[in-house]
Amino acid sequence: MAGVEGRSGKARTVGATAPTARAETTAPWLAQALKELAEVRRGAEMDGPIPTEVAGREADALLRYLAARVASAPGVSDDPFEAVGVEFYGAGQNRVLFVIERDGAATYLESIEEESGRARFPEWKTMMDAIGLRGLQRAGIPVSA
Repeated sequence: MAGVEGRSGKARTVGATAPTARAETTAPWLAQALKELAEVRRGAEMDGPIPTEVAGREADALLRYLAARVASAPGVSDDPFEAVGVEFYGAGQNRVLFVIERDGAATYLESIEEESGRARFPEWKTMMDAIGLRGLQRAGIPVSA
């Protein structure tokens, strides 16, 4: 389990191991998300630098992983630090953002019921193992096991 630092500066424990069972189908949003990622990787409609090859490749892998587990479509966007953001919106103002950084590291950010938290991991797989899909579930985003 990983501690996610909240706005108050106190760490809260979150997470569970990411499910190993794969869904039989892939979410219909995957094709559109991969198209958005391709546009981000080309630098289309961006204000900042183009994401690194590593960030683009790892974001692609994360999207494919999530497509087998999450029905709601994410937004894919650039980041001013050569990274890629994958963001899900849940109930109310809840949201979860996964950032794949320029070196392939991953940052988890959440804003759930007026509380926010963040945690950094060496890669997205470690992030999913530490936090799993529970952050999405807490935000009101349905996931399959």
